[in-house]
Amino acid sequence: MKALTIYQPWASLTAAGCKLYETKPFYTSYRGQVAIHAAKKYIVDVLDGIYPLGIEPERRAFVAAVRDCLGMRDIRHGLPYGAIIATTELVACHKIGKFCHAPDEFGYWRSGQYWTPVRAQEALFGDWREGRFAWQWNNTKLLDKPIPCRGQQGLWEWNNA
Repeated sequence: MKALTIYQPWASLTAAGCKLYETKPFYTSYRGQVAIHAAKKYIVDVLDGIYPLGIEPERRAFVAAVRDCLGMRDIRHGLPYGAIIATTELVACHKIGKFCHAPDEFGYWRSGQYWTPVRAQEALFGDWREGRFAWQWNNTKLLDKPIPCRGQQGLWEWNNA
């Protein structure tokens, strides 16, 4: 089965069904089952890279949205790391065009063809800059117990035997 390593908390957001798209800088033609692997890198290291000093309100809003979605107070210590945590189906890969904001929703143009609304929460959980790609998930299933394993970059083969 193919697998994709995703940093926390985005891996758990995907596993919980809160994140229906994974935004990436590259396209994939692959469609089918994907195991979601939670990277080993600690959340504080990731957040420090995304939200450097000076934009603290955005970081607080992001952390609050993650806590709400996952129903956790302490996301730093309550998430699994270095393990397969869910399976899902990659059903589409859309090129992100112009990104717009409406009062209660965000949206983007898929390859310049038509408008697609994205929940404001979904917009907060991804990098929707023009020229990137939105990998669309469907039928996501959280595993009963994380399966420890080593991850890799890009789509990789996971032998779950």
